[in-house]
Amino acid sequence: MVWKNIKVNFPNTSFGVEEVKASSLVGMTFLKNINMIFRHAEFSILIDSAQKGKGYGKEACYKTLEFGFRHLGLNKIYLKVRTDNTSAIRIYEACGFKVEGTLREDIYKQGKFADQFYMGILVSEFEKL
Repeated sequence: MVWKNIKVNFPNTSFGVEEVKASSLVGMTFLKNINMIFRHAEFSILIDSAQKGKGYGKEACYKTLEFGFRHLGLNKIYLKVRTDNTSAIRIYEACGFKVEGTLREDIYKQGKFADQFYMGILVSEFEKL
């Protein structure tokens, strides 16, 4: 897998996740709402559904965190994830994110409200990985 920086444009930056052998884009990661005063940003990821379960998500997550902490000098990176998205939560926890709280009925999808976890990782926690 190759992770390519596609665009750095504060307050957002995006990265492409490429399968090297096939030379095809399998996903994207983002650092959004980058705040250089408070030194934090929001993480999000999209992986092609046909490519899930192949380790791209975890590796892309780690590389994006590394960029945010080592190159941008961020102190914290956070995200929101639906509480029923257990596969994503496992990946985020493997990358060092910790649940910091629950956002009750935070999103409306398919005719009903759903809770989300607010998860975060600090640079000091990332350095211990």
